[in-house]
Amino acid sequence: MMVCRVFCAVSVMILYCVTLQSASGAFQLLKDKVFPLLHQVPTPDLSVEMLTALSAIMLAQGQESIWNKTEQGTYICKLEKKDAIRIRKVEVAN
Repeated sequence: MMVCRVFCAVSVMILYCVTLQSASGAFQLLKDKVFPLLHQVPTPDLSVEMLTALSAIMLAQGQESIWNKTEQGTYICKLEKKDAIRIRKVEVAN
């Protein structure tokens, strides 16, 4: 059961990170390809500075989520290892 939960959590995390990377790429594409074709900035959220910032934020969020999940996964593995040791001790005692 634990393996299924970990696998599902990893699948969701991968999807989340890929989505954030795609969003970062979309903002980068807007900045590099679309913005130069515009003769004026239609709204402040399409300025070069804003698109650069949004692209960096999306990429940073994806990296942070991987970092947080890695830290949490390490903690979970440590707990599982401690539980396995306790179970073995109980089995040996019986």
